[in-house]
Amino acid sequence: APLSPAFVLVASRLAVAMETEAVPQVMAQLASSFGSAGQPGDRPAFVPTEVARLLRSAGAGLLQCYVNLHGARAASMVRTSFAATPWRKMKEPRDVRLMVTMLEDELHAIEAEAAQLLEDPPGSRARAGGEAEASDGAGAIDPRVAAVFRSGDMLAAPKPTLGSVLTGVAVRAVKALVEQIRLHTVGRAGYQQLQLDAHHLRLALAPFLDDPALLVALLDVADHAAAERSEDPTPMDLSVIERILSAR
Repeated sequence: APLSPAFVLVASRLAVAMETEAVPQVMAQLASSFGSAGQPGDRPAFVPTEVARLLRSAGAGLLQCYVNLHGARAASMVRTSFAATPWRKMKEPRDVRLMVTMLEDELHAIEAEAAQLLEDPPGSRARAGGEAEASDGAGAIDPRVAAVFRSGDMLAAPKPTLGSVLTGVAVRAVKALVEQIRLHTVGRAGYQQLQLDAHHLRLALAPFLDDPALLVALLDVADHAAAERSEDPTPMDLSVIERILSAR
């Protein structure tokens, strides 16, 4: 059977709980009971710091696995949807694609699942749209964005917070979107559809994340890639995009 992400998350938090709560008490008791055994200069039979280090490493590795599992599912969703879309023969967009809604729903589901075991520091996530504005495209590319496409593992290890976990999943999904755009040729309507989708994703996904600026930068890359791959990169007017999204 496929590995359950929920089980992986539980195992991660269990390892952390053992490190922070159980190990100090248990190891102190064992050391007091058996610490005097052996010859002078021998290595202690029980080394609490080493056990704690192993548990901490296991907890971090399992949390990374949790993000990877959900990120792989989200990326697969993006690739499947992209391959099934007739990008050169589309009609003028009237709404975001189903994949965009499904990705948003997926993050809601992950948030509900992980919220049982993870929390967020106060104010750590962008619960307003102000941080989700597109950049002006000026200046050098964000070095973190370059790292996303340089590295197979692409992100720093997630922190044990909801925002960090959801950022890891969302970035993997948007990375897959950029990769798919770069592999396809799109028509004018296809380009405008990608514009509409990216604009909605900026607004819809940013509230989940502890690093919405990274999401925005990646979606800017998606916009630029779509323009480069379009046969007619005539953009949709922002007022039209906003009107379509406000009618949803």
